[in-house]
Amino acid sequence: MTQARTLADFGGGSGTGKVLQVVVHQETAAPQPPVTFGASTANQYLLLSAANASDSTAKMEVTITPSSASSKILIHAIVHFEPSVDSHDTIWTLYRNGSTRLGQPDQSNRRGGIAQTVTSLDANNDSTIDMANILFEDSPNTTSATTYTMAYNNSSAMTVYLNRVLGSSDSSGAERLQSIIMAQEIAV
Repeated sequence: MTQARTLADFGGGSGTGKVLQVVVHQETAAPQPPVTFGASTANQYLLLSAANASDSTAKMEVTITPSSASSKILIHAIVHFEPSVDSHDTIWTLYRNGSTRLGQPDQSNRRGGIAQTVTSLDANNDSTIDMANILFEDSPNTTSATTYTMAYNNSSAMTVYLNRVLGSSDSSGAERLQSIIMAQEIAV
């Protein structure tokens, strides 16, 4: 479900630092059958886009159309997932319009990104969801529609089970959650 709000929705106003608009996508992918993304190739980013989702609809992306080319875009995303392999070295980033990777660049053999996975203390993949939290400011320098998509990278090939654990047991340890991505246009 994607929602958009403009400055008028917040009571108007103008000036540097003001939020001009907010676009939110809340992913509530149904847990059965599980929505998966992957499998990624080791050390390659895989976008959480509808094209890469097992159901062809789930995604962790949001599109915003800046009202000014000088605006900053603040992106905040929280994804809940269970990996098919150990997630302790999974890193996350954003892609702008599907091709421009944002965040730290790779340096030699060191992978770059924006955020690290917050892993659970339980090493099995049948319980306890992991998460990643991204907060990033971008300067797209455009007034065209701009799409931000979350992406992950692991040193091993990995599949992501979105908003659920890998296992399907009917127990209190088999959580089901929601994920969210939000873009805010900030006046400069």
